Amino acid sequence: MLALWENVRRFAWKQANRWAAVGIQAGVTTEDLLQVAFLALLDAVQRWKPGEYHFITIYGTALKAAFSEACGLRTQRAQRDPLRRAVSLDAPADTSDEDNSDLGELVPDPAASAAFEDVERRDRAQRLHNRPCMGPPEPPRHTEGGGGIPNITATRTRT
Repeated sequence: MLALWENVRRFAWKQANRWAAVGIQAGVTTEDLLQVAFLALLDAVQRWKPGEYHFITIYGTALKAAFSEACGLRTQRAQRDPLRRAVSLDAPADTSDEDNSDLGELVPDPAASAAFEDVERRDRAQRLHNRPCMGPPEPPRHTEGGGGIPNITATRTRT
């Protein structure tokens, strides 16, 4: 492994110097990046399949990923990780109110509205059930003779 490191050390040093400018903001030095480069070498050796790619190609990819992580840059994999973007519901809410609410207090709870709707539905059913019964509706009354039966006239048509 040390012989392989000696063969790729110059390449790693060049890449580390390039990334050192980015890493300064995160407090990462060239020496830190060289240590990361050696660990990336171990990763590249495990991933390399002879005959598929040149080893230096695999190592360059491993260096880029390792340097990005060491410098605090977010990789695509890290950007897709939902846990890295998660926010605690106990965090204070950014509101102009003076009540210092937590984010969890501002998130709507669908189960809570369902409970209120259920109570309203039961209350309405109870009121309908307890409503005094007026009896069956009365039939329509007609004042033209016929004893309450409507006056119906039938006509025949010839065809």
